Parts: sequence; structure tokens; C-alpha cells
Amino acid sequence: MPGFQTLLWVLGLPPADDLDPKIVIPQDANRRMGISMETSQLAWHRLPDRLDRRRWVVVSATRRSLATLPEMVDRAGSRLRYMELRPFALARAVNQPDAMIVGTYIEGCDIVIVRDGTPMAYTGLYWGVDPLDGPTLVNRLAEAASRTAAVYNQNALEDPLPDDVPIYVFGTQIGREAGIAAQVASVLQRPLGDVSSPISHPPDFPVQDLMVNIGLLLALA
Repeated sequence: MPGFQTLLWVLGLPPADDLDPKIVIPQDANRRMGISMETSQLAWHRLPDRLDRRRWVVVSATRRSLATLPEMVDRAGSRLRYMELRPFALARAVNQPDAMIVGTYIEGCDIVIVRDGTPMAYTGLYWGVDPLDGPTLVNRLAEAASRTAAVYNQNALEDPLPDDVPIYVFGTQIGREAGIAAQVASVLQRPLGDVSSPISHPPDFPVQDLMVNIGLLLALA
């Protein structure tokens, strides 16, 4: 699922037996995120409890985007097994237990914070079809990553993102201008992680362009 019409967040609830996630999670999505069940669909997964909190990772996508992809696959004569948000594919491709991921595209970017191998916070930013110059791209990526980390830390006061968690920056423009990734890491004062593929591939395989595809492939392994 493209990231620009999706959301991901972690919901913590007190361990009360009368709190039904099927009721509480849609209510929280509407209150905190402005998500209407008439226009969006929700899914959630229980995470290991922490301290006195029960936790769920919650994802949402607009019903319009959910309807578009199956129709496209059907017209191509293929069979759709399942759909997932792009952050999960990116986390799988980076293959690190803790990471800040910055995936860049011509039209926007994905920012994913991964803890214990699970996407825990996400921002999808769309800025249009025209490529950005290097300095503008650095500023956009650093600002979006900083904002995503701040939101995560606000919601995870007992376990904020450590300063030594590496940042992984990739995308077509990053492949052409490697210095952009180092500049983003410098602005955020984080170590720059080495972007590599966890699967075997030819030497000329465009890893920078296909991280989402690599993550999707790993889901089928």
C-alpha cells in the first residue's frame, strides 16, 4: 500500500478486562487521528505488554486506496494474496531490530521507526511529481524524520528512540547523490546505516530503487 494514504501508530491501554480493542481502537483512531470508519479501514496486532500497558500496533488505509490495488491486480491477470503497508516491507528489507528508515521517491518519502523488528511510528510525505534539488531534499527528509521521532518519543516515554540507533536513507536520488544520506544523518546527529540487501543479487542490482520490492519478496520467502 502506498504510504501517503495510510497511517500507523501504537496504542497503549491499561490492562483492564473490560476494554475491548474492537471498540476502543476505532474510537481512538477517530479521536486522535481523525479516521472515519466510513472512509477508512483499520487493522491491528497485539504487541508484547510493557510495564502496565497492553499495546497494539494499529494501521489504517483509505477504502479508496484499498479498492484500487485489487482492481489493478485483477486487470493484470494476477491473484492478490494479501496487502500490507509499505513500512512493513521497508522494515523487512532493512533487516535491523532498531532503525530509523528514510525511503525517498520522486514524489515524496516514507519515514519509519523500527523497534524490536516492528514498525512503531510512520510518516508518509507527498510533495509532488517534480524532483527536489539536493539541499531542499535534505531539509525535507531531516524535518520529516525529526518530527516522526518526536511523535514516537512522545508516545513511548518509557522507551524513547536511543540516539545511537542508525538512520538508513535510500532511493533513486540517494543512489545518484550519496552525500545526501550523510547530510541527513549529520543534521539528525545519528550514525548512518549501510543500506544493503538481505537477499543475493547481481552486482548491478539497483538496491536503492527496489527496497520496497525486496521487502515484499522477503514476505513470500
